[in-house]
Amino acid sequence: MIIASGSKTELKQGTKVPIVTGIYAENSPASENSQVQYQDVGLAIEASLSAYLDGVRLRTRIAESSVAAEKSGVGMQDPVIRQTTLEGTSTLALGKSLILGSLDISGTHRQEVEVVSEAVR
Repeated sequence: MIIASGSKTELKQGTKVPIVTGIYAENSPASENSQVQYQDVGLAIEASLSAYLDGVRLRTRIAESSVAAEKSGVGMQDPVIRQTTLEGTSTLALGKSLILGSLDISGTHRQEVEVVSEAVR
């Protein structure tokens, strides 16, 4: 992602997972209808950048979510959603990288989130 000073950037990548929130029958079980809501699953990054002293201040919110293998005990078809959120404010020095943190991606591997501030002319 590229973020210009004084601006905000958002990125979302993933899918929408259907979750049944209610079931109703008008006259008989054969006419059953389901109410469904959709949950965003995947990676979401929000970042804003502003000038600060000898560097820049970066505010970030990174959320990664996935559907777990196990099912919910409430409704058999309902998925369990795993989510990791990393949120904070960092001061970046020009040309130096900074690791914001790491995320557990789908329970299989870890992903480090690293940023670098560079001057663009």
